[in-house]
Amino acid sequence: MNECLVALILVVEDEPSVLITAVLVLERKGCKTIVATDGAEAVSTYEQKKDEINIVLLDMMMPVMEGDKTIEALRKINPKVKILAVSGYAKEERYEKSIKDVQAFLMKPYTIEELMATIRKVLQHNN
Repeated sequence: MNECLVALILVVEDEPSVLITAVLVLERKGCKTIVATDGAEAVSTYEQKKDEINIVLLDMMMPVMEGDKTIEALRKINPKVKILAVSGYAKEERYEKSIKDVQAFLMKPYTIEELMATIRKVLQHNN
């Protein structure tokens, strides 16, 4: 059953085990995925495939370009990009402004049900 309701999710995660798990779960739920392992790669990938990518699942703490800078860069490409930010750190002050600029935020660890419900919410959100 396709629970995803989306063509393509850009999964941005630097931790290999988390990345693999997220991709497997999303694909099992009927989503198509493309991956990036840091913010710079995410921006480059999004720029090339912005017309295909429906949502960006973005880890906030990454090498090369952290989540806040990645969000800024993605918004310059497409101000209406749909972003679901995730982090293992709840009250990271440096991310407070960035988190206000995304459609949703999930704390790690999250359940499959939380992830899918949040993806559906983000996809239905009108910018």
